[in-house]
Amino acid sequence: MLQELNDKWDEILFTLKNEYEITDVSFKTWIEPITVHSIEDDIITLVAHTSNVGLNIINKKYREAFIVVISEALNHEFDVQ
Repeated sequence: MLQELNDKWDEILFTLKNEYEITDVSFKTWIEPITVHSIEDDIITLVAHTSNVGLNIINKKYREAFIVVISEALNHEFDVQ
């Protein structure tokens, strides 16, 4: 499943940006630098190299969007952290 997620990552980011109307600046600042770390027990762990403030922004504004887009792309429900 991890390989499938990595293979679809660019598509997932593109969908996220367009369906949730994320501006170019926000996308480049908060979303584009995020990478996939692991999948375990239906929990996807993403890595964002940013400050605690940045992590709070990502969690507050984009976590639910990531859950929906990833789950749809992989046709399986996941949680994201």
